[in-house]
Amino acid sequence: MKKTLMLSLLTSVSLTAHADTQYEVAYRKCVDKAGTMNNGVMAECSEAVSAIAKKAITTYYKKIQTKMADDDNKADLLNKLDTSQKAWIQYRNTHCALSEMIALHEPYCLMQLNSQRAEELKVLAE
Repeated sequence: MKKTLMLSLLTSVSLTAHADTQYEVAYRKCVDKAGTMNNGVMAECSEAVSAIAKKAITTYYKKIQTKMADDDNKADLLNKLDTSQKAWIQYRNTHCALSEMIALHEPYCLMQLNSQRAEELKVLAE
């Protein structure tokens, strides 16, 4: 019950605090299509949107690598990009495991962080 209430509150706050991203829209459409919210719907929709965000992360990561190809500091930049991504993955996994234990369901946490990372990399890729 605590997790469901917390999830509902966080979803409401996060979706109204700023302009909706494509990931938030996709999540909301998935939940609306299900017709009711429960842990199974949350997990299924979170995993579906997380998969979309992961594909975007890969796409933007490759665009950033291509963007750096002609830079004089290419090796250093690519090293920083790789180090940053590895550190982010470790943070995401650890944070969401902790979150599962005390607040949010892990699939929802992963979706949120994957979506945020996709947006961050999108900015760098532009």
